Amino acid sequence: MNEVGVLIVSLKGSYYDPSEFYELIRSANLEIKFSCSAILDKFDPKSYVRSGKLDELKDLVSVNNTSFVVVNRDISSSQHRNIQRKLCCQLIDRTGLILNIFAQRARSFEGRVQVELAQLDYLKSKLTREWTHLERQRGGLGLRGPGETQLETDRRLLGVRIKQLSTRLKKIKSRRRLAGGLRKKRGRPTVALVGYTNAGKSSLFNVLTKSDIEARDLMFATLDPTTRAMEVGRDKRILLTDTVGFIENLPPTLIAAFGATLEETIKSQLILHVVDAAHPELYERIDVVNKILRMIGAGNVPTVMVYNKSDLLEGLKQKNKSIGNKLIDSVEVSAINKQGISLLKRIIEENLYGAKNRITVKLSQSVGRLRALFYDRGLVLAEVVDRTGDIILELEVDRFERDLVLKYKDSYELLPTDGHNPDQELAARSI
Repeated sequence: MNEVGVLIVSLKGSYYDPSEFYELIRSANLEIKFSCSAILDKFDPKSYVRSGKLDELKDLVSVNNTSFVVVNRDISSSQHRNIQRKLCCQLIDRTGLILNIFAQRARSFEGRVQVELAQLDYLKSKLTREWTHLERQRGGLGLRGPGETQLETDRRLLGVRIKQLSTRLKKIKSRRRLAGGLRKKRGRPTVALVGYTNAGKSSLFNVLTKSDIEARDLMFATLDPTTRAMEVGRDKRILLTDTVGFIENLPPTLIAAFGATLEETIKSQLILHVVDAAHPELYERIDVVNKILRMIGAGNVPTVMVYNKSDLLEGLKQKNKSIGNKLIDSVEVSAINKQGISLLKRIIEENLYGAKNRITVKLSQSVGRLRALFYDRGLVLAEVVDRTGDIILELEVDRFERDLVLKYKDSYELLPTDGHNPDQELAARSI
């Protein structure tokens, strides 16, 4: 385990709790050798903190014989370079620390590609003027010095690698779209588990899908997305996806690089927003996750709030009640003692499928494939052929089948239901 020094910077007049940052350091498998705090009126544009604080930090680095200093803020490339020169040791900012954790956790090919792309994109900004110590060797006759040449070479090599990784991610996105289309065709809706990191998503995922993926009390313990089948009712199976955890000020490079993975969330039929119900900053973390969901385009996906770790709350009163057919948008559960799991499954089923409607449609003989698809999805209750040879099907559809029926609405004629019930017919036509 590497030993590091920590620089905690906060603005005067504002409260900052470093506990989450310390947890990030622990998750990166780093040990804190010393900690130094700085309270600033404003950030120094050249070195982020004042020269006096840098002198104090340099002494601490020398006394403790540390090679790395971690700062809890994101700093510019010039500030990064100036601090490193002053301290004579490596500096890691907040984004670099998170990327380090992701690099340790990535296991799948897709995860490694996404992390490497984010790392290179981050490194690209840190290359600026890294070789200025060679610029004095500039030759005559307008020739460029070797320092400038080296910098350009590094940029070019980085650009080539970034382009290669971006091409691979496009192929990954294409495969995910194909897989999503097959799932939809086979009648399996997808549900995504999202939430702040270390909210217990993986533990809940294991309980719901009877899996045994790694679940540890660490930030970003689960990085690679995992999808498993899950039963929510009689003859109803869904696909549940455990996604990467979110954090406040998630680096934009990570959001961009993990676009292929986050696409699973955008295209899911339902989101389970898992929250650590016992955390003191519960509502702040909910706001952070909602902000990121809107940022990636998943703000309009139906969402159920899942308050996990309810076993840690003293005097918990069970407030999860079902009222008729009303959709429930929150539930309290505990992945440890499995409290509320049965109710959560019923809520998922109700949100995805809802009440079934019976409709009658008329198909011509030329759309036999649509008839076969309806049979394949188990929607057909009865079939007759009229005098003209057209096929009349009585279908039973739920909320999840709406997209399918709407997709082929130009290939069939919707007929009045038996009894001409206006409400029932209106419900069918609203699909």
